[in-house]
Amino acid sequence: DGAAVVSIMHHCSSVGAVQARCAQLLADMAVDAASRTKLSADGACEGVVAGMITHVQNADVQWQCAGAVSSLSDGCFSNRNKLRAAGVCNALVAGMAAHKHNPAVQWRGACAVHKMSFDFDNRTELGKAGACEAAVTGMLKHKHNANVQQACALAIIWLSFENVANTIRLGAAGACEAVLAGVLAHDHNVDVQDRCAQAIGDLAVDAANCANLGAAGACETVVNVMLVHRPHANVQWHCARAVNNLANNTANNNQLGAAGACAAIVTAMRAHTDNPTVQQWCRSAVDRL
Repeated sequence: DGAAVVSIMHHCSSVGAVQARCAQLLADMAVDAASRTKLSADGACEGVVAGMITHVQNADVQWQCAGAVSSLSDGCFSNRNKLRAAGVCNALVAGMAAHKHNPAVQWRGACAVHKMSFDFDNRTELGKAGACEAAVTGMLKHKHNANVQQACALAIIWLSFENVANTIRLGAAGACEAVLAGVLAHDHNVDVQDRCAQAIGDLAVDAANCANLGAAGACETVVNVMLVHRPHANVQWHCARAVNNLANNTANNNQLGAAGACAAIVTAMRAHTDNPTVQQWCRSAVDRL
């Protein structure tokens, strides 16, 4: 019963082990829309955030509570609003900052940032709280951990979505370099490659980021990802979009041509004739190149 678990969290607020276990139970209970709504009414959103704030130095509490945040917020706009009102944005960033060297906390924290970022107001609040810098730090500290790389790349994708301020923050924090490092460290992991390529395309919307990405080797990297993962439609369209956005810079456009982007785009179009999204972004990239 969610109400009973929340009551235990409240009455044992100073006991970290209890907070962690209760957060795990709440995450396990949040299996569908009805259960998430019921848990919200029971006070689960506020209880989990309170646990994070009280036990910021306890890694177990942080990763279990971040998991509960992800479960409670998944597909539930009202829960995301409740979590934000309870202070989850600052709590997530504080937890990630306190446990920079703990891959489990970084992974769960980035997943929660990703889920919370589906709404513009949450993205904005997370950006102000330092989530952009936290996601970049997670990538840089755990370059060889595929789970952390994928989760942080997803956080970057959603933090930057239609949010100019966050896109600029991410660039200033080193997101361009961090995402490229993730691609290079996991060259045969299609999920990491896919998410990092998507993040490159999102970051490149900003002119300064676009130039920085080109200078850091993004043009050659994206073309290489297209060639290595030819059969994967998602990788192809995310890379084609990245090529399209990177090419909005003269120096990058020249680098893309020299790296073989034209041939890579044509190959993708031929390999995925039945995928309209691949075709759309490839045609756009062709026009820009």
